[in-house]
Amino acid sequence: MVRRRAEAPPVRIAKIAKASQHLVLEQGACDHFVRQRQHPSDASEAGGQIFGSVTDECVRVVVATGPYVGDVRSRYSYRSDPRSAQREISRQAALGLLYLGEWHTHPEAYPQPSSHDREAAKTLFHRSRLNTNALLSIIVGQGSGSESIAVFRNDGVSLRRLSWSSSVDLEAVPAGV
Repeated sequence: MVRRRAEAPPVRIAKIAKASQHLVLEQGACDHFVRQRQHPSDASEAGGQIFGSVTDECVRVVVATGPYVGDVRSRYSYRSDPRSAQREISRQAALGLLYLGEWHTHPEAYPQPSSHDREAAKTLFHRSRLNTNALLSIIVGQGSGSESIAVFRNDGVSLRRLSWSSSVDLEAVPAGV
């Protein structure tokens, strides 16, 4: 049997509510997420960090990293190895990219944050030294299409899901990274 390579979703764009910014998930980050989806059905969760740039008009996710050898992983949970994550944050900063948040997978087609995800997001926000007023939390499901990659704005109080916009043309989003 020939195994087909999972097709990555195209570049994703969302309008960030209560802000004048768009969120852009670039193809490289989307490809990384797709490679880490929890297939087969007994695979452990995976995760890591996301990096990119922020302007007045656009938050651009350029790179997704992880998982790492020292991560704690099971079918229904993921915790990134703190030393590996910090090394990656420092490495990406040296390349000029900002730490934008965390991502991980869920063993469901269209992911929803668990109560553990919500608590971990609050803790992460309050323990991080940030250049932004919020972090992103991305949960990658097993499904296909836009709804299988759920993006949340984490302001340390709550997670707010961003909706994918089909009405925004990529050409209209400023390219300034």
